[in-house]
Amino acid sequence: MKNKRKHKIKAIIDLSILLSVVVVINLLSTGYYKKFDLTKEKRYTLSETSVKLAESVDDYIYFKVYLHGDLSSKFKLLKNAVSDVLTEFRELSGKNIEIEFVDPFEGKDNKEKNDLLQAFEQKGLRPYDDVDDASIESQTRNLIVPGAEVFYGSGKSFVLYFLKTELGMANEENINQSIENLEYEIAHAIRKCKADQNKKIGILTGHGELDPLEMYDLTKELSTFYRVDELNIDLRNEENIKIYESKLQDNEEDAKIILAGLQNRINQYDAVVIAKPTIDLSKEEAFLIDQYILKGGKTIWMLDALNAEMDSMRTGRMICTDYPLENIRELLFHYGVRINLDLLQDFRCNDIKLRDPYSANAFRNFPWVYFPVFTSDSKLKKHPISRNMEGVWGRFCGTMTLLKKDNITATPLLVSSDKTKVSNSPALVEFSIIDKLRKQDPAFFASYNGGHQVVAALIEGNFNSSFSRRNVRSEIPFIDKGKSSMIVISDGDMARNHVSSDGGYLELGKDHITGRYFANKKFLLNSFDFMLDDLGLIEIRSKEIILRLLDKDKIKEELGFWQLVNVGMPIFILLLFASVNTFIRKRKYAK
Repeated sequence: MKNKRKHKIKAIIDLSILLSVVVVINLLSTGYYKKFDLTKEKRYTLSETSVKLAESVDDYIYFKVYLHGDLSSKFKLLKNAVSDVLTEFRELSGKNIEIEFVDPFEGKDNKEKNDLLQAFEQKGLRPYDDVDDASIESQTRNLIVPGAEVFYGSGKSFVLYFLKTELGMANEENINQSIENLEYEIAHAIRKCKADQNKKIGILTGHGELDPLEMYDLTKELSTFYRVDELNIDLRNEENIKIYESKLQDNEEDAKIILAGLQNRINQYDAVVIAKPTIDLSKEEAFLIDQYILKGGKTIWMLDALNAEMDSMRTGRMICTDYPLENIRELLFHYGVRINLDLLQDFRCNDIKLRDPYSANAFRNFPWVYFPVFTSDSKLKKHPISRNMEGVWGRFCGTMTLLKKDNITATPLLVSSDKTKVSNSPALVEFSIIDKLRKQDPAFFASYNGGHQVVAALIEGNFNSSFSRRNVRSEIPFIDKGKSSMIVISDGDMARNHVSSDGGYLELGKDHITGRYFANKKFLLNSFDFMLDDLGLIEIRSKEIILRLLDKDKIKEELGFWQLVNVGMPIFILLLFASVNTFIRKRKYAK
């Protein structure tokens, strides 16, 4: 009897100790956060850049995440990844980052939901029609908002969009790309909160470039991180050139001083943007740009080789001739980029809206091969600038040839599909090409065999001056060599947002005809981040996460077998255990 009581007391003590340990562990887990990343690609481990950025947060940042509610399996995966990454940032920030997940449509009637949808659209949080096709027999649809609002300081707020799509659609691969980008997107948002605008970007003017309103959305976004100004070094401008011309005639030394002053003006900027010039740089201006680059200045060139605009298609056709940009093309050629005088056509393209020939007074969308879409499915190795990028929309693009230059590396950033055709200047553009597409003309399709064409490239390394053997009047100390980097894009409209007749504008990358969203703004922001970001934030985009997906076709084929295994195997194991246990007990007590 005593032994039985001892065993009972010991059992109670052991149970009490176990319960105490469980309670203590739970209490500690509420105050401390620790996880162990056992994944091969370290998908749950933040980079050193992110760690430093999170630890530098000294004021509260509030993330209100709308990816919540009734989600399909793939969006549950995205939500869990968002929660994991945000939690890691929160712990590293010393709890200065707060997180809340909310379902914005919960308890709302149809009118309230529609009002919310419009409000989200205006903010840049695009709702997505989530189709749950996990069930073999049926599909369910649910409207979700895969994004968040971020609040910081006194009234400072902006939006964060998690979902990466391809032409508006998101499959498992797109979800994987979205998960890969989460660390970068969240770190980018924190950087926005802490931006101090200590670097300057100059938007070159005076050469027929894009109007400030046509670049408003990009400059507004850049202004979050950098100081953005218009930069005029045009020696034909009344404020600069008349003085220069008169001094050049009267006193050559004074003209040299003017050039030196303009050089000092451009040297104030960390980066210069040349967006769709239609007037060439003068030799002196090209010299100023050349010396700026050799001193380490960064440049982004967005160039149209041919003059092609949709406004010129009123008669159903237009002939595109090249812009007179000889000095610009010569400058870039010297750096290793030949801007070809041609027009790119690509079967992977956006649409335009035209009158439907088979329905009176009706319009419909037709594929327009002159509006190529550059996606991330290229077989070429992806650079962090364009890696996992959604479709980038081009309008009347040209092509470029990357030349081999000593000590210079050229990396393609945007590449067409392999179903392309190139028309040399003068190029004929006409709407009749749509009929050939619609009729599936075999000869027409066979002509699109131009292969992949480079439309944007990063050029970096040690540059030689384009003016080593050319005479320019200037008292600027001449630099013959220098290390720098530039991005060249053979589409002048890459940074152009739509401007309505009343002066309003759309977000850069939104097509006002089809309503589709493209990643033009993200591509350009990544470009600036790569060249100007001291934190090295863009390198986070190199992180690759392998999403190990199930084969849906194989699931359908083997569904019955695996259902039998999943249901029958536990029952079989249970029966086997019961039989063995019964057999052992019989043998034990038979003795």
